[in-house]
Amino acid sequence: MSSSRTETPCPITTCSGTQSPTGDEHLRRLEEELRLTRDRLQATIEELESTNEELKSSNEEYQSLNEELQSANEELETSKEELQSVNEELTTVNGELAHRVQELARANSDLKNFLESTQIATLFLDSELKVTNFTPAIVDIFHLVESDEGRPIEHIKARVAHDGLAEDARRVLRTLAPVEREVDNPETQARYIARILPYRSTDNFIAGVVITFVDVTARREAEERLRRSEERFRAIVETARDYAIFTTDTAGRIETWPAGAEQVFGWSEDEATGRPVDITFTPEDREKGVPGKSARPPWTTVWRPMCAGTCARMACASSSTARPGPCRGRMAGRRAS
Repeated sequence: MSSSRTETPCPITTCSGTQSPTGDEHLRRLEEELRLTRDRLQATIEELESTNEELKSSNEEYQSLNEELQSANEELETSKEELQSVNEELTTVNGELAHRVQELARANSDLKNFLESTQIATLFLDSELKVTNFTPAIVDIFHLVESDEGRPIEHIKARVAHDGLAEDARRVLRTLAPVEREVDNPETQARYIARILPYRSTDNFIAGVVITFVDVTARREAEERLRRSEERFRAIVETARDYAIFTTDTAGRIETWPAGAEQVFGWSEDEATGRPVDITFTPEDREKGVPGKSARPPWTTVWRPMCAGTCARMACASSSTARPGPCRGRMAGRRAS
């Protein structure tokens, strides 16, 4: 077998055995180039290693970012489901709110019709005594139009004589105690009862006052007619001398005992008032239960003397007017003898 050997290149020499200057310079240049190449190669290797490390780090960051994106995607899916659920709930709530709005509109309509049907003049004022609302009947009390909402009540002229309305409203706001007084309309001669009460919200907050005007003209006229009727009846009873006209309460006790009754029966007013009506009957009638068979109290009874020791009793009535009736026997008073 032939063995291989490494042959070392022989430097270029001259025939005399010495190297030429041109060969040495070329060798140095080659060695310098080789050294530079090795340096560049080392720098490239180092850059490659650094780049590789950076790529590894970037790869890890990308993997982490990918995991975060996957997690965010899962969260977005969950949020999407939650949004769908919230959307369904909002749809349900929206339907309920629409139903509540309809109920509120119906309640407002019912309230408006109720206030208009009662024909009660009502005025709503806030805490600064500015008009917030009113019923149509209030135009008989104040010169009000729809554009007056928000105006102070003191700037609006009233048709009734109520100069202290604003002061009464302030007192109600201050004390929370209702104020009531009667006022008249000089033009129509109508009379109203004005009531001022605090306006309470649903959470019991005092937000102003409510003023109502109730027409009591018919009641006042009826009371006046009743007063005149009572005066006429009282005059008849007090001036009657030949008739015993007296009244009893629900328990059958004598309430009034005028001079005519004193003259017919003989008892004074102090003696007869408060005693049972049975004293006007004879003992025989009381034993027979005649007083219990008469009309039920309260009544007005009229006794008319007929002759010595006898009388005629006119039937009882539940009103102030007696009706003619049968005779009940002799008088029970001391003057019957």
